[in-house]
Amino acid sequence: MEIEWCFTVTLEEAQKQDELVARLDSHFNRLMEELVKLVAVYGTVRNPEFSVGFAASPGVVLEVGLIVDEKDEAKALDTGQSVLRAAIRRSGGHEKGTGTGGGPCYEQVSMIMAR
Repeated sequence: MEIEWCFTVTLEEAQKQDELVARLDSHFNRLMEELVKLVAVYGTVRNPEFSVGFAASPGVVLEVGLIVDEKDEAKALDTGQSVLRAAIRRSGGHEKGTGTGGGPCYEQVSMIMAR
């Protein structure tokens, strides 16, 4: 099952756009490193990928995709979300409403599942 999440990612402290882009670029590299590590642990998750769009001011739009090899949709979604949340936290980010500390804040905009 292919799952794609779309987030708006912001930093809590106000910054110039070029500084924002540089800090988030570094964070997204760490995010991908963590996704690759976690995919190696979860035998049913593969093919992590992401794309970034710089349209959402004062942040960015991030799309993250994973393939989860589960027949049951609920199990696939649960596994994919667990991997993605762990990667976000391990790379220094957090989901909106779950923490602070200056790291990137992820607010989920949408999620799409396809077989």
